[in-house]
Amino acid sequence: MNTSFLIELILHFWAFGFIWVFTRKKILWVEIVLSVMAIGAEIDFLVAKSYGEVQSGISVVCTIFLFRTFRLVILIQEVYEFDLIFTTFLRFSTPFLTMCLSLYAIFYTFANMGMLLFGGKVTLTSAQINYPSEIPALFYLMNFNDFPSAIITLFHIMVVNNWYVTANMYYYVCNERSWPIFYFTLFWVITVTIMLNLVISFVVDIYTNVSSDLQEEYKRRLNAINLKEKFED
Repeated sequence: MNTSFLIELILHFWAFGFIWVFTRKKILWVEIVLSVMAIGAEIDFLVAKSYGEVQSGISVVCTIFLFRTFRLVILIQEVYEFDLIFTTFLRFSTPFLTMCLSLYAIFYTFANMGMLLFGGKVTLTSAQINYPSEIPALFYLMNFNDFPSAIITLFHIMVVNNWYVTANMYYYVCNERSWPIFYFTLFWVITVTIMLNLVISFVVDIYTNVSSDLQEEYKRRLNAINLKEKFED
């Protein structure tokens, strides 16, 4: 397999020249690096004297094969549907990063609020153990006793994973007061109803614009091909 890729690489240099490959086909420089790594891994594999060295060589070769499959991305971009998906993803990357940072700011704020309000209230021996039919045993892990646990608890609320069970647990450990319900409901409204819907709206809007742009681009290519064929005739 590595030999076939190496032969392909040599034929590219022989047919198109070094300058063309360097300026117009930069993806082949990645192939050069992978081929050198593959040759080195195969040499290490052949001269290996222990089982660990053999396994190391096999791991390197498998990793190189994995990276080589990314070359398929260049080929499938010629298909309209795949090109539409990739272009949408690329254009959405910047707004998505902004949304992630905004979502982290919300998580950070609510996590600190939760540690102030609920820190140390949910433990193995706190009040939720008095309601075994409503609160499963392992739900004590959904606590605000430290920052990582608070983030996990809030993520569990955001994905609507039996969030009402967690809200009821804090309702019981806070002496059946209603303000814990308000806290979780407010977080759910901000993250799920507002933030995640904004993400979906961004995706739909960018997808629509990309679809329109690509249709124009493919029409332009088709017209260029038809015009070229007309002149050749």
